[in-house]
Amino acid sequence: WMDKSSSDYYTANWNYRTINRINSAGSIVWTYNMDGYAASVTTSDLYVFAMTDYSNTIAVLDKTTGAYVKDIVLPGYFRTYGGLVYANGIIYISGIDSGGISTVPNTWSAIHAFDASTGTYISSVATNQSAYSAAFDGETIWVSPWSNAIEGYKVSEGNAYENDGVGNKVVLTVTDAAGNTTTGIARVT
Repeated sequence: WMDKSSSDYYTANWNYRTINRINSAGSIVWTYNMDGYAASVTTSDLYVFAMTDYSNTIAVLDKTTGAYVKDIVLPGYFRTYGGLVYANGIIYISGIDSGGISTVPNTWSAIHAFDASTGTYISSVATNQSAYSAAFDGETIWVSPWSNAIEGYKVSEGNAYENDGVGNKVVLTVTDAAGNTTTGIARVT
């Protein structure tokens, strides 16, 4: 998972059961040991969210140090292989709801949404194919069944990476009666 605020990236290392932060030089900045197979990782501005392959918890880590902050407890167990996304205060899990608590249970063809602070279930959407892996471009979660068949599901109006927690960034240009212009950046919520 590429960090939006630096050139660092994060890896979920299945057999090693670890989450790593790696800097632009390729050096490991920190390692966090998961309690199970490390399957998914994503970030917000302050935190790293990590999940094992079959769990009802998401580990929240300090982005700078890798120190454990807390667990987000989900209302059921979910299986995922790389399908964890954070956007605008919501955690998305692409994978299977093994506990049957969602509106799209017991299938790999789903994306599930949870409040990133509390773990409260919000909603689910059925996908047209198995959502084994996921990527995020700021607006759309792209899922794949481990093939070249990729489908997108829009989850954010405007680019979530431009939000910074205080609204979406927009460029405003004003022209007065004499033809003078000025441009500035503003935040719209």
